Amino acid sequence: MKKTLVFIEHTAWKDSIDLLGCAEQIFYGEDHKTYGVSFNLDDTEAREGVKHNFDFFIPVCDRGIADYDAVNIAASMGALHEIYNFDCILIAATPFGRVLAPRLAMTLRAPLCADVTMVERHAGEALLVRPAFDGKMLAAISLAGEK
Repeated sequence: MKKTLVFIEHTAWKDSIDLLGCAEQIFYGEDHKTYGVSFNLDDTEAREGVKHNFDFFIPVCDRGIADYDAVNIAASMGALHEIYNFDCILIAATPFGRVLAPRLAMTLRAPLCADVTMVERHAGEALLVRPAFDGKMLAAISLAGEK
């Protein structure tokens, strides 16, 4: 079974829920589960909205981790990956997501595909589509190889 982790940013939690559609496209037709992780998410509406959309919700409550502490959030997400062995980690392209994603990729020694605008399928493989050459072209990227 495939597993996707979605980072839930407390100020952009609805964007994080939108990423579930990407996970569905990436693992189309395959059995997969979604995990949502939040850090110090105090907003009751956000907690309720989030936990009912994911198969598993992991609320991390640690006041030692500040809201935009990319170093410690990446380290915590890396530790979660060691436990759950996720096949895919999705982070919304918010200003903080653009700081967190490369730091997490370095922590995990994993590939990063930023600015994905669409997921396409070709011959059973997910292709991540993103702008290239200042947006003049679209590039379809396949992330192949070992996890």
